[in-house]
Amino acid sequence: MNIYIKSVYIALLLIVGNSINILYAISIDIETTQEFKRTLRKKDLVATLFYDQTNVERHNRLRGLKDTFNSISKRYKYDITFLTVDISKSGMQQFVHTYDLTHLPVILLFEDGRPVRAHGGKYAMLTDYVDRAAIKAFINMYLGDILQEKNQPRKPKKIKKIIKTRVYTPAYRPYWGWRYSYPYTYGYYPYYRGYYRPHFGIGFGFGY
Repeated sequence: MNIYIKSVYIALLLIVGNSINILYAISIDIETTQEFKRTLRKKDLVATLFYDQTNVERHNRLRGLKDTFNSISKRYKYDITFLTVDISKSGMQQFVHTYDLTHLPVILLFEDGRPVRAHGGKYAMLTDYVDRAAIKAFINMYLGDILQEKNQPRKPKKIKKIIKTRVYTPAYRPYWGWRYSYPYTYGYYPYYRGYYRPHFGIGFGFGY
């Protein structure tokens, strides 16, 4: 009975652990070329890891790179979308020619759907089985200024001052006064018309 309870407990821990990893796994595995293009259109900043899953000899190193890529994506999860593309899948070979992927694995950066270019006009690439520090330095080199600008605190919008105009116009307004037996008379006088303020003024008139 105790062995059964322990087995169930371990299974629950594995399920919860996998759920947490899925919840915080920011990188997206691309399945089709349409999905990749659609993501580039929707996201302003994208980091993509291109790799070949059929390379069995370096399977362990590739798994380590993907784990590192997925881990560092958590740091930029609010700013950069991280994608992984297996070029051995059907239709994915076109990216090899489109982006001149002569060395795999390779990481490319995209801004507004276009690959970020290095000095000289070539695509900015990070090749080989690199570590976390190298990926972070690569991102900061080409996207650091953009990220810094995005993370700057936004200045509050300036509230336009409403200019209050003082307009003096002649009008008839009632006022209290002494005229024969009628305390309520009418006068013709200028008054101050303010912005959301009561009208007031002083004037003289003739009652009847």
